[in-house]
Amino acid sequence: MIKPEFKKAGIPARGKVVIGTVHGDLHYIGKDIVIAMLESQGFDVTDLGVDVPADKFVSAVKEKKPDIVGMSGLLTIVTDEMGKVMEGLKREGLRDTVKIMVGGRAVSQEFAEKIGANAFGATAIDAVGLARKWVGGE
Repeated sequence: MIKPEFKKAGIPARGKVVIGTVHGDLHYIGKDIVIAMLESQGFDVTDLGVDVPADKFVSAVKEKKPDIVGMSGLLTIVTDEMGKVMEGLKREGLRDTVKIMVGGRAVSQEFAEKIGANAFGATAIDAVGLARKWVGGE
């Protein structure tokens, strides 16, 4: 309901984001809060949904050419899948074309560094701040 109001308010376009909850996890509330906040700041967000396999993230990066990829996970079983997304992006030569942000209860800054993600967003506010910084909005 509020998306059309963003355009009316003249919020400048900032960049593209592909985001999803990785395979093995069905939690969506945190991801959806991040999406709403990103959209309110002018980001064009593609929501891949929940239980998203690595190859779907890779395909979305090929198709959408985003500035940022966000991976969410609440359950600890998703860490392997986040690693698979990173491997898929590297294999397809896409890793260096996007910034990667991970978030959710299952991950940390240390985990982000371990898999080669650019950052960990502990909160939705952190995620939006990082995204704005990465596209020159801060």
